[in-house]
Amino acid sequence: DGDRLVKDELGLATELCSSNTHPLLHPVMHNGELVTPLEPLDKIAQRSAESVASLPAASRAIFDPSPVSVDLTSALMELTRATKHTSASAV
Repeated sequence: DGDRLVKDELGLATELCSSNTHPLLHPVMHNGELVTPLEPLDKIAQRSAESVASLPAASRAIFDPSPVSVDLTSALMELTRATKHTSASAV
């Protein structure tokens, strides 16, 4: 759909992204040390504006916005299932 967001995908931090996706979170600090150079504010502002612009118009609406569809990866669904099973048997 061009540069428009069609859906979001939620997965484990250890999973590789699909070919047409990119992670939203990146390591910045590790053991109290900066591991990624800090971006200038103008670059952050530009990236944020592009991110908002990529949302469908209905999701950018101020009143009654439409949520973006979110898919869970199979690894995340399996971990969720296993965690629920473990916690249920502990009760």
